[in-house]
Amino acid sequence: MLKSDGAFYCSFKYGDDEVERDQRTFTNLNEFLLSQVLQGTSLTVQSTWVTSDLRPSRQQEQWLNAILIKS
Repeated sequence: MLKSDGAFYCSFKYGDDEVERDQRTFTNLNEFLLSQVLQGTSLTVQSTWVTSDLRPSRQQEQWLNAILIKS
């Protein structure tokens, strides 16, 4: 449980689809889809930023990072 005005960090592979690997489903999000997912919740986006994957073989992959605030 997150207290009111509490901050929550999350990250998702940057994209607009779902991917299944090894019988696991991964949800990729961009800024628009993140805002859609949060509709109807008590969470709002405080900030977002995109970073590159740090693993040498995956530097072309990007991540959406976000700080969410509970109202």
